This record gives sequence, structure tokens and C-alpha cells, in this order.
Amino acid sequence: MKKIIALLLCCLFLAINTYAGERLYEDVQAKVVSAYDSIIIVNIDGIPKVFGDNLKVKIKNIRLPNADSSCKEEVRLAPIAQSLLSELLKTNDTITLKNVIRSTSFQVEADIILSDGANLRNILIDSSLASGSLEKGWCEK
Repeated sequence: MKKIIALLLCCLFLAINTYAGERLYEDVQAKVVSAYDSIIIVNIDGIPKVFGDNLKVKIKNIRLPNADSSCKEEVRLAPIAQSLLSELLKTNDTITLKNVIRSTSFQVEADIILSDGANLRNILIDSSLASGSLEKGWCEK
């Protein structure tokens, strides 16, 4: 009997963890407040301000150059990437958050779609100012 209860509890635990980690939320329109690194701060209308104002959203599956890196190339690229990110968001003050998830650390992550339909992640990667690899840096071969 104890084995059956333990097995049922294990199955329940796995089901809850699997569901929580993979849940996708619907697309959301948001107004850009500011941005730094791969974090965009947005306001979302239509939901309580405690949840929707100054919400930090990470650009999904991207790594931007870090100005504090020991890699000289990464340090050189960091302000260029930040400048492009700021310029793109300045001209697209309303964005769409697609494929929104909460990571295992409860951080909100999403694909950021600009008002012209372009994916912000793809623009940054195509301009060689971001990496789609979260592990490798600019100085690693």
C-alpha cells in the first residue's frame, strides 16, 4: 500500500512540474518603458498594475554582449548592442510578447515582436550583436 501511495505521489509531482515548466501564455500587447541587456521593462494595460506595470521581460533564447566580460570583443560589442536595442525600442514603443513563458526561476520570457512584425531576437542575431547560444561567448571557439 505504501508503494502505491509513493508511486501516485511521484506521478502527481512529475505532472505538476511538467505542466508548470511548459505553460505558454497568450500573446500580449505591451508598452515599452525601458530596456537593459536582454531585459525589456513593459507596461501591460488591462491587468492590475501590481502585475502589469514595470514588468521585466527577458528576450527569449538570446545572449547579448556583456560590458563586464573579460573578453575584449564582448566588451567592445556591448554598447553597440545596447544602442541598437534602445533605438529599435524607441521607434517601436508598443510591442507584442509572443510565446510567453515563466522560466523555472519565475522570470517572464518572450519572443519580442516589433510593430512591423519583425522578431527583435532575429534582428540582434542577424546583426551579429547577440548570440542564440546561451552558453558560448564571443571569445569562445
